Amino acid sequence: SYTFSSAGAKTLYAWAKDAAGNISSSLNASVTITLTDTTPPTVTAFSIPSTSSSLTVSITTFTATDNVGVTGYLLTETSSTPLSSDSGWSSTAPTSYTFSSAGAKTLYAWAKDAAGNISSSLNASVTITLPTTTTISPSQIQSTISAGIIVPNSVLTSSTNITFTQQVQINFTSGSIMTVPISTVMSAGTNVDFSQLSATSDLGSISVPTNYNFVGGLSFGLPSNSLTSTQGVNILIFVGAQYNGQTAVVFKKSYGDTSWSQINTCVINSGFCQFTSTGFSSFIACFPVTPITTPTGGSGIPPKNVIFSGRAFPGGMVKVYRRSPIEKILVNSTSPDYNIQVDDQGNFSQHFISFFESNYIFFLEGIDKNGVSSGILTFTANLLSTNDLTVDNIFIPPTVNIQNSSVARGGVVKVSGYAYPGSSIQLRVDNFLNINSTADKNGYYEATINTANYSPKTHFVIARQTDKSGVSSQFSASENFTVSALKYPQADFNGDGVIDIKDWSIFLSRWNGNATLRAFDDLNMDGKVDISDLSIFLRAMKGL
Repeated sequence: SYTFSSAGAKTLYAWAKDAAGNISSSLNASVTITLTDTTPPTVTAFSIPSTSSSLTVSITTFTATDNVGVTGYLLTETSSTPLSSDSGWSSTAPTSYTFSSAGAKTLYAWAKDAAGNISSSLNASVTITLPTTTTISPSQIQSTISAGIIVPNSVLTSSTNITFTQQVQINFTSGSIMTVPISTVMSAGTNVDFSQLSATSDLGSISVPTNYNFVGGLSFGLPSNSLTSTQGVNILIFVGAQYNGQTAVVFKKSYGDTSWSQINTCVINSGFCQFTSTGFSSFIACFPVTPITTPTGGSGIPPKNVIFSGRAFPGGMVKVYRRSPIEKILVNSTSPDYNIQVDDQGNFSQHFISFFESNYIFFLEGIDKNGVSSGILTFTANLLSTNDLTVDNIFIPPTVNIQNSSVARGGVVKVSGYAYPGSSIQLRVDNFLNINSTADKNGYYEATINTANYSPKTHFVIARQTDKSGVSSQFSASENFTVSALKYPQADFNGDGVIDIKDWSIFLSRWNGNATLRAFDDLNMDGKVDISDLSIFLRAMKGL
């Protein structure tokens, strides 16, 4: 017999010799040896670092042997033996592995041969601790970078690439957010000033794409070249909760571009338009202009035009409702026909086209960025013949929000709202007492009402605003507050004027309810429901 060292096509040569040492010529014969391989490979060594600050972990050692030959290598996060047909096998040992999340992780190493035999595994563990996200504002970036947040540049005005060694979240005063992932490399052209990051609902005198209404934007520095990043940067442009559920179109303009290019769409959620991008300069979120249209007739009369423009409050909107007998629009309809966005200076303008000839009533309702209504303004128009309707210099009344609608006599009622920036606010209580305030640059105002001289009953508040030139708006819709003879009126849950077992039942049911109901038990209004609120209720129930 003869034993070959391996399988395959073989040739064997036969020789003979005599006592004198003479060697014969040979004869040969060939054979093809096919073996059934049932021996799995062996992973002989596998190791990874014990700790990591990145989801991608390097493989320190990964070796394997086989009686015939190793044909595949695989890493998994489970101890279950993989199939030879599974995806992920590579012909060479991998040098790294990327986990999906941080924490304590175990990695398993496998090998296979040509016959599909799978080795047993070796495993190694690693604890991944990602750097804490650093949250900064645009004005902080240049000073923060010197502390080592971003390297290698000592300042952010740079002509070289910038590497983010930590995840950086940039918060803008408008509410917009940019999140740059760890290990992102941002390209930089000549004289790129990253300290000029800005987010606004206006972006200056930008030229919005035709047939679109601008609702929010963001500018990434003042580049003299187009910028790119190695990873997608997550961008949330704040446009306002009034647009929740609507789909906005996202446009981008890079350095040197003469027009905007569409890169994405987003469904507004929690007031934000969210998307990612690896190219940067300026972004805007817009809604397509959808003219209020009606079927065309055969008279050949041109469509009617309606234009509304004026002042309201920054970041809010003006809802437009219309009623017309010819269009058979239901009088009890509560859905607006159009929403006009107010810019961050407090101005608005909108042009509607294609109306039937008819009599119309238009209702305009101002809504501030918190969703509070200022009330309704009404305009009528007879759109006959060549008549159009242009209403300009509209001055929307301020909004009124009463933060504590029930107060013990002698307590303070806090009132706030939004108006045109710089306007003087006149609050009128019960139609005779005036309280004054002033709107800041963002249109926000606040005031307090001391109820020491108010009788226990429900009172109402209305407001109007007057600009610096003396022009006044109409009064707003009214908001109510109640002065109570009770020491803790907020504990009178059923509003019957006494605090008794009925209120105690409501208090307990809310205490054990979901988070929304439980919040009603926050009697001291400190943002949490705890033993302090229980103590207040018990004192109120005892009349202490």
